[in-house]
Amino acid sequence: MTTGTTSNLNSWQPGGAPAAQAGIEDHGTGPALAMLSLGAGATAAALTASRIKDAAKALADGTAAGDTPRTIGAAMHAALADPDRAYAAAVTETTRAIAAGAADGYRRNGVARGRWQTEPDGHVCPVCEANAAAGTLPLGSTYPSGDTYPPAHPRCRCAVFPA
Repeated sequence: MTTGTTSNLNSWQPGGAPAAQAGIEDHGTGPALAMLSLGAGATAAALTASRIKDAAKALADGTAAGDTPRTIGAAMHAALADPDRAYAAAVTETTRAIAAGAADGYRRNGVARGRWQTEPDGHVCPVCEANAAAGTLPLGSTYPSGDTYPPAHPRCRCAVFPA
């Protein structure tokens, strides 16, 4: 996008890894994808550990309350199958992927400065408001949250735009 070219995604279908790889190579975004891939295992492990803690809490709470095994099992299942948690992970990790790809593209195209952009919908947290208020910074600089790029927190919907 920084070069004014557009992506042709007509040949890509969900699950179509060869077409996706070709698009990645065409646009030179391989380094960002590699960086994300290196962190994927740690991200998956953290998500798994969090879900296991939720199930363990349901087990402990149900046992302490004297619930039946069926009730405890249902609570554990609900903790593990929570669609809200899955959505939060999807938003957060999509934001991370977009930010990594954008940062790589900016660097390759000589963009030196950026600004933290929040969603213009009135549902912005104080952490991201402070990052946006920091104004234009050299790309890769640390924003008030301590982050160089989004996400600053789970469900973060921000982006760093070239300035």
